[in-house]
Amino acid sequence: MNLLEGPRAKLARAREHVELLKEEFEAWTGKLELATVLDKDRSQVIITVTSVPEFPLRWSTIMGDAVHNYRCVLDHLVWQLARANLPAEQTPPNTVQFPIVSAEDDWAGQRFRVGSL
Repeated sequence: MNLLEGPRAKLARAREHVELLKEEFEAWTGKLELATVLDKDRSQVIITVTSVPEFPLRWSTIMGDAVHNYRCVLDHLVWQLARANLPAEQTPPNTVQFPIVSAEDDWAGQRFRVGSL
């Protein structure tokens, strides 16, 4: 198996989720009710949204699946890089993953996640 086959499959699945969300959003925007007023004095058209349908709960689950798959792609790439840099009989430790932090100062504490890459 190609080292990038798994990450590419996860990436493709994430893109499927995003495309589905785009399609559903486009259909949802077609249900918006709009009012249009022509203001001749100012030479402008005023468009007001008069009714907004409820956001479907499933959008949050679709987006969550997409984000999770994108995260898995990063982890999978780091794992495959670690594998490629080890002898064939060895596997990377379970701590190998793509480090994600919320503050720049936290990077140093996550260095172990990428092993010796």
